[in-house]
Amino acid sequence: MRKNYFLSLFLLMTAFWNVEATDGSKSTAVTPLVAPSGITATAVGGSGTRINVLWADNSIDETEFEVAYTKVPTGYRTATGPGSSGSIGGLTLTGLDPSSQYYISVRARRAFDGSTPTCTYSDPNTPNVGPPATKSVSCWSSVIRVSTNPLIP
Repeated sequence: MRKNYFLSLFLLMTAFWNVEATDGSKSTAVTPLVAPSGITATAVGGSGTRINVLWADNSIDETEFEVAYTKVPTGYRTATGPGSSGSIGGLTLTGLDPSSQYYISVRARRAFDGSTPTCTYSDPNTPNVGPPATKSVSCWSSVIRVSTNPLIP
């Protein structure tokens, strides 16, 4: 009984004195969002007004994706879809003009965590859409071009 008492006391003292000195600030490592890659887009057959967009989800904790699209390389519109739980994300763009070429790019988003990506783009057609005030974002993916189908009567 006496051995157990001293062993317990020793373990308690060891656990109590095993502390780490810090400057009092708490460090929270923020994992930056990674831009989606492998963007592919396909016009939906027969409709002429829809494009299915797929991409590789390279982030681990995004809550949604933002797809930017335009017929000319300025004046991007955006559509937002939910984050993916797997490695592939996707969204269908609707209400597009038939027989038109679109520029498309994708980025990951989550609630604002104070992080701001440093992005450099070589493609002059990269969207110039800034992040919403309440969101942290990844850099934009590479820009792809895809055409919608003509309307079929």
